[in-house]
Amino acid sequence: MKKTFYIILILIMLFPNWIIAQTQIKAKSELVSLNIRKKKLPPILEVSDIRFSDANNNNCIDGMEKCSINFTITNSGTGPAVNMLMKVENMPLIQGLIFEKVTTLRTINSGAKLDVSLPIEGLLSLSTSKAPLRITFDEPLGFPPDPIELKIDTREFMRPELKVVDSQILTENGSVTLGKPVQLQVMVQNTGQGVAENVEVKFVLPTQNVFPNTAEQVSIGTLKSGESRNINFEFLPNKIYSGSNIPITIRLTEKWGKYAQNKEELAMVGSNTKGSAIVFAGDSPLKSVAIIEASLSSDVDKNIPLAARRRSHAYALIIGNEDYTKYQPGLSAEANVLFAVNDARTFSRYAESTLGIAKENIFLLENAISSEMNREIERLAKLIEIENGQAEVFFFYAGHGFPDEFNHQSYLMPVDISGANVTSGINLGNLYTKLTRSSSKHVTIFLDACFSGAGREAGLLAARSVRIKPKEEQVTGNLIVFSASGGDQIALPYREKKHGLFTYFMLKTLQEAKGNITCNELFERVKRDVALNAVREQGKEQNPTVIFSPQIADQWGTWNLLPKE
Repeated sequence: MKKTFYIILILIMLFPNWIIAQTQIKAKSELVSLNIRKKKLPPILEVSDIRFSDANNNNCIDGMEKCSINFTITNSGTGPAVNMLMKVENMPLIQGLIFEKVTTLRTINSGAKLDVSLPIEGLLSLSTSKAPLRITFDEPLGFPPDPIELKIDTREFMRPELKVVDSQILTENGSVTLGKPVQLQVMVQNTGQGVAENVEVKFVLPTQNVFPNTAEQVSIGTLKSGESRNINFEFLPNKIYSGSNIPITIRLTEKWGKYAQNKEELAMVGSNTKGSAIVFAGDSPLKSVAIIEASLSSDVDKNIPLAARRRSHAYALIIGNEDYTKYQPGLSAEANVLFAVNDARTFSRYAESTLGIAKENIFLLENAISSEMNREIERLAKLIEIENGQAEVFFFYAGHGFPDEFNHQSYLMPVDISGANVTSGINLGNLYTKLTRSSSKHVTIFLDACFSGAGREAGLLAARSVRIKPKEEQVTGNLIVFSASGGDQIALPYREKKHGLFTYFMLKTLQEAKGNITCNELFERVKRDVALNAVREQGKEQNPTVIFSPQIADQWGTWNLLPKE
């Protein structure tokens, strides 16, 4: 042991510099190792999968819309990304945008990914422009991902405009009667450019003696620009209600609480009421909408011309046969005649207002059975006889016509008579004879029916594959007959207008001319309009016809429908 000590002592004395050098080398090695252990390993960061998300999927930031910018950061380095900052700049500044300018991101470990979502919202003050957005990152070790440069379209806030654009009172007999249910039908439409959300409709009735029969508050949800919704609300006034009208407030609300208009509706007790409006409708919330009319009813159902004079010896029998399935359960719904009742009701209003016929001389039948039709035809014939040559007579029929397959004679079909029992219907030739057996000033007949066995949807014997061309009836006296179609054609419906095609254009012509039109002018315009619409819109042929007796061949065309003194 002593020997070893003396050897080391001798070495130190003989080689002092070598010993010091070896000690320094060892110390430096230990220091380097310590520094390596303390130094952080760097991340390598890359941004990918950059996406923009918005509520209405139009790829822009709209006023009052919440959106987000989404992307993924991947760390392929050996060290983690810790305490990295994300900074967002909007230069040049676009007013009306809200977002977090600085955000601290979560740690991204080596080999890991981080999905980032940057919320961004448009305010009411946002203008239509293009927002340049720059997203940068600060990474403590100096290894941030590359910046993100974005340009996103911005659009000003598109306001919805909720309105009750049309309304009407519907009752069992056409007037409001105390103690009986009343239905208020309203059309709510968004006439603004923006989407209306959380739409609610509330009906407010008088506090006493009027009771709701259906829900007083209805949730519609969302209405896009130009979109509308029909709502039926039923209420019941009791028999001690003392007012002359029943006020109903229609309250509309939507998401923002400021873009809805209320409406006051008055249901007149004991009288007919009906409302209408011209509205603006469109097909896109991103551009100005086109202007069209929207209504619960057709344009010919309102703004009916009023004749300055009345006819003192005029009569009208008006029949709309639509519901054949009520009396003939074996028929399918397609056998019904769409809009026939509406045809008859509207024609009765033109008869009174435009043709100048006294209301008490207008006889309206809806879904008439055989006995009713025969009774009213006989009464009309008797009135013509009593008038002793002074009568002016109008007969209107919308419903099924049908031919006898043996002699091809034509029949008007009451709702309780089937196609298998056609001869129990109203023989058209006999009808002409009854209305002309006594002399009159003139008898004008409008028939919105076909006599081939077909109909607006399907005939009474829809399975029959071959249509019958009916025989043309001979007429006498001062008789003119306007028919919806000729030969084996179908009398088509006009779904958009809620009328028969022939009836619609006949009423439209009377409306535009304010009744001041001759029979020939009426026929030529209706024939043209019906033929064009049938082929252009429905791909079928329909050619109205007119027949008249030889006695008036030189006169009928000049007869004016406007009442004379």
